[in-house]
Parts: sequence; C-alpha cells; structure tokens
Amino acid sequence: MTFGRGFKESAEVRVERLTLVEVMDAWRGHTGPLAAHLAALRQIASQVAASPGPLLQLRVFPAHAEALIALVGMAETSVLAGCPGATRRERRSKADPSQRRQLRRLSVLRKQMQRLVFTLSSGAPFCLGGIDGPGGQDTLPDAVFAVIDCETSGFSPAKGDAMLELAIVLADAHGDILAEWETLLNPCGPVGAEWVHGITAEMVSGAPTFAQVTDEVGKHLASRVIVAHNASFDLRFLRDVAQRYVRPEQPWEPPVLCTQQLAREFFPHGVRKLADCCAHAGISLTDAHTALADARATTRLLKYYIQESGLSWAAEIQRAEEIPPWPVSEVAQRPTVPRPRRNID
Repeated sequence: MTFGRGFKESAEVRVERLTLVEVMDAWRGHTGPLAAHLAALRQIASQVAASPGPLLQLRVFPAHAEALIALVGMAETSVLAGCPGATRRERRSKADPSQRRQLRRLSVLRKQMQRLVFTLSSGAPFCLGGIDGPGGQDTLPDAVFAVIDCETSGFSPAKGDAMLELAIVLADAHGDILAEWETLLNPCGPVGAEWVHGITAEMVSGAPTFAQVTDEVGKHLASRVIVAHNASFDLRFLRDVAQRYVRPEQPWEPPVLCTQQLAREFFPHGVRKLADCCAHAGISLTDAHTALADARATTRLLKYYIQESGLSWAAEIQRAEEIPPWPVSEVAQRPTVPRPRRNID
C-alpha cells in the first residue's frame, strides 16, 4: 500500500498516466460544466504533458482533486453512453470487459481524489489508491489472478464467525505481483483466537465492516481467477459476505485455484501447509497468519507452480471474464485500515 501523512495544503500522488490522459481527453471540448475548475485543470494538463512515463507523480491541491473528481464523472458518463441499458446501473452491468477495465481505472482515480480531499481538509492519516501497484495504479489489465487471504474470528460464518482482515494480491499470467490491497475489518463481535492471528479488538474497533469496503473488494476481484491456499476456507467467508451484502439473489461463483490442492502435484505426500509448501519451493514466509504476508507467499507459490509446470489455466482466465461484476453498494464506503506494519516486505 502507499501511505502518507496528512498535508495541510497539498500532497504528491502517484497515478497512472493513461487514466489521467483519458480524463483530460474527456475535458477537452466540454469546458462549460467545469468552468470553475479551468485553472486547476490547465495546471494538471501541464504536469501530464511534462511527464511522458506510464506513472505520474502529481502534485495535487484541493482544487486539483475537486476538478478531477468532476472530470472522472464526465468520463464515466462518456464510457457508459456506449453501453446498452436504460439506467446507469444497467449500463454498468452490461459493459464489455474493456469498458469495465476503463470504469475501474476511473473509479480508483476518483476515490484517490476523494480521500485526498478528506485528508487535506482534516489532516487525518490516509491511504491512497485501493489496489496499489507501482504508482498507485488500480486493477491492471494484465492482472489475471487475484490471490486472497483472510484472517477470521473462527472457522464458520454459519456460526457467526467473521473476517478480521483481508488481503488481495494481483498477479499476471506469469505469477508476477502487480498490485496489493489490504484492510482490517470490524467483525462487530469477538475477534477469536488473538494468539493465532495477532489481531486485537482494539485494532479492529475503528476498521470498516466488510459492507463498507465491498466496492473496492468487488473491483479488485472482478474478471479475475481467485487463488488461495486452502481456498475452500477463504471462499467460505467471501461467498457468505457476497451473499449477504452484494448479490443476495445470485451465488457468486468465480473460477478458483487452490494452491494447497495443487501442492500434491509438486511436493511429497503430506506437504500441504503454506509454510511447508513455501519451504519446499524455496520461498520465504515471514509473519504467517497476517493476511498480506500469506497472500504474497501464496502468489509466489503460484508463480513456482507456473514455472515448474508451464500451466496457464487459460480456461479459468477466460471464464473469469464472464462472471458479472459486483454491483455498486448502497452502503456508504469507508477507507481501508491496514494492520500496523510488521516485517512482511
């Protein structure tokens, strides 16, 4: 994740240049509704023109952020105009994969700017981006795998257990890590075996509930193969919250790869735990039972499998594109609250 301290006047934000170019293109010829933001937009345009690389270190003042928020709205409207449907929600649900990727990129830029406006006005600590790969970019088109890990208060959501922490690592077809996202989650109940996962009630007391981060989670999982070690456990909790908060009328059934099940093809009998698999593959695993550390290790294990076998899981990747994205939540969304840093890099 990319973290920053509160700034009273401005902040530097790393953003994907392609997304900025797209929104600036939407602005040209439509200055009327954005007349109040004209000076700020011209300053942003000059920064974009001066930086030819794929990532841009953008100096953002509140006026810049507010202008970009308005501009993202215009760009989203332009994309949705090419989608069938009578309402905005219908058009969004019927967008093709390319349009969905464009909408996700626009969404992350808008959320970056919304959080930055909050930060500049309040001085509070903040997290920029959501899924944050090099430069804070979101949901890369090359990311075909979403590797997940969650820490929970118990073993069964049916018995009232809940997620305490969720991490998502995006990887390309070779298993290379492109981006990461993480947050603690308020279970609105006991935290369970603190001595296992290291998460206290105090740590999650100010964290969002799952319902308050569904938009980000859904965006990061959309059109990707879900990967986990002991996937049946993690998916048990994800499917439960998807059923309760996202799409009650339709089960969420994405294509899934389980690195624990695949271990039987690569390691001796009995080597199934994540730590044991990593040891056999020569992968470092520190801070086990923290969601981001385990998700990173699982991603590296997936890469090991790909290199050793040459498997591509093309059918699963193709099917992931056909899974409907999660609808936009009606619950007010909140910024993520990552676990306090430990040695997981």
